[in-house]
Amino acid sequence: MKIKSIEAIVVNVTPNFKTEPRVPKIKTEGFISPMRRYPDLKKTDWNVNWERIACVITAEDGTWGFGLTLHEGPVKKIINGHFSELLVGEDCMATERAWDLMQKASAPYGTSGIAS
Repeated sequence: MKIKSIEAIVVNVTPNFKTEPRVPKIKTEGFISPMRRYPDLKKTDWNVNWERIACVITAEDGTWGFGLTLHEGPVKKIINGHFSELLVGEDCMATERAWDLMQKASAPYGTSGIAS
């Protein structure tokens, strides 16, 4: 069975709470980042505000798979503009081949795991 379509779309998964939590939020230091070593920079100086992204892959028979990740900015463009063209028509059960195609085709972007 072949891959029929691949589409990445922006999704909002922020919960819309209707009530107050029963347990108060515990004050913590928050997210620990390597950028913490630069106290002169605020998080807003180095943190991008990209949305989350969902990827739906549909097979010829209508079955589909769903993945969710961060970094909408580059990821959506890579999936929709590069990987989808590469993988549509491939055997949907050949996951090792699909990974290898993405890994090798994304080498110009850098080899630090972009195909992961």
